[in-house]
Amino acid sequence: MEPEELADCLDRLYCYHLMMAQWTIAVGSRHSLSSQLPLAGLQQEAQVHLEAAIQLAGRIVELGGALTADPSDVAYRAPIDSIELPDNPADARRALDQLYRLTASAINAYQALLNTVGEADPVSRQIVEALLSAAADRSRAVVAAMGSA
Repeated sequence: MEPEELADCLDRLYCYHLMMAQWTIAVGSRHSLSSQLPLAGLQQEAQVHLEAAIQLAGRIVELGGALTADPSDVAYRAPIDSIELPDNPADARRALDQLYRLTASAINAYQALLNTVGEADPVSRQIVEALLSAAADRSRAVVAAMGSA
């Protein structure tokens, strides 16, 4: 994989994390009274996504790539099918279902990128492996929360 192509793939993940930071803040503000979706946990989740976006941005720049700068392109470039907020702010189960779906999309994108990159770029591979591991942990936590919702 050429550095420009890798930078573009990483930029798509960068867009995913920016979008997820915004989504978790919005959902957290709607679900602030829900015991299944505590606001503090969603704010922490938003911070995790922002830190991931910053890490990916650094690697994209190192590869000579450009970051998606137009906010209207962020959700479009993210490796997801669609994104929405739950219609009912009290519906924690729907929010958890959406969070699980969005996290699964990221896991698939990370795995596909790792399969493509192989050992050719150990720096990018290390970053993506760490993000994949965090996403897998997040997915397990969401599944556990769904069981109690």
